Amino acid sequence: MNKNIKKIANEVENAVLAKRTSRVSAKDKRKSLQAYALPQNCPVQCLGMASGVYYYLDANRQLRSLAAGKHNRLEIMALFGNQASLLSDYWPRWKTDKDGDAEIIGWQPELAAQALMEACATEGLIDLSESVRGTGCWRHGDALLQHCGDQLFLSGEVLQPQKVGEYVYPSSSAKPYPANVTDTKAAQKLLGILKTWNWARPEIDMQLMLGWIGAAILLRRDKKRHSSVKI
Repeated sequence: MNKNIKKIANEVENAVLAKRTSRVSAKDKRKSLQAYALPQNCPVQCLGMASGVYYYLDANRQLRSLAAGKHNRLEIMALFGNQASLLSDYWPRWKTDKDGDAEIIGWQPELAAQALMEACATEGLIDLSESVRGTGCWRHGDALLQHCGDQLFLSGEVLQPQKVGEYVYPSSSAKPYPANVTDTKAAQKLLGILKTWNWARPEIDMQLMLGWIGAAILLRRDKKRHSSVKI
């Protein structure tokens, strides 16, 4: 009799322990990086946050801002744009039928919101007044970065609008791309026009003006504004 009671007690204890272990495992699974973290190659780029507002480049690489309480289903779908179907791949909502077979029936906005907000918080604080750069030419270290609205040209590479280093280059309507020109006919023609002007120092002043015109075109969006002098 005592042996049976002891056996039943052990079975009950083992069952309770198994149930607790199962609960812990499920909890750990929900908190795993796979469930929460922003997936690699996500079409939405997290830029940072400031004063409870989170900043993104959406799937179309447009600059977007969302307050913490605005990370709802429709706003997140808008961030992903025409790639919103990825939401069910990244944060699926599962349903199990009576036979134990599981199927995806949607996605979980709360997990998506957490992943997006955590990624922005990881990027840290951002000051858009200093870090956003529009179309035009910009210095990037010793290189020249040309922002043409829908593409970036940097050191022979063509990039989609994104955050490069400290600066954000959001997308806009496409602008003319840099021409692949190897001859100097256009510059020679302009120099010929400048030769007709009445310069105080003909040999050097027209060369300086030609250089300034090129610099004004290339660096028109640089922080340091260039100006010519009256000659």
